[in-house]
Amino acid sequence: MNLNPKFKDFEKEIGIEVEQDEYSGTNGIYFVFQYEDERGALFGDNKPLEDTCYIQLKLYTPKDFNYFELKKKTRDYFESSGFFISSIFTYLENVTINAEKMRCTVFKLEYTDEH
Repeated sequence: MNLNPKFKDFEKEIGIEVEQDEYSGTNGIYFVFQYEDERGALFGDNKPLEDTCYIQLKLYTPKDFNYFELKKKTRDYFESSGFFISSIFTYLENVTINAEKMRCTVFKLEYTDEH
């Protein structure tokens, strides 16, 4: 399942760069997403009728950035776009910009689509 167009739509909506697997830009605030798993979700006649894709979306911000509103906008966008968010958590990561640690907010997303 290719959900990349949904993430490009999100990038246009939110105005912050969104890249798959690895960020190659220079902005201090950005998103990276990775496909974690894809599998059949509903079966009939010994074949999958739906597929569910599990995606990890990470928001990187400076440690002192007030990320709460951006976190809410991100959650609201993906929920209204048919995704299920199984969890959101935040931690400081060893990624640094100008010798400052970055805050990483992780969204665990699931998307189910019919065959």
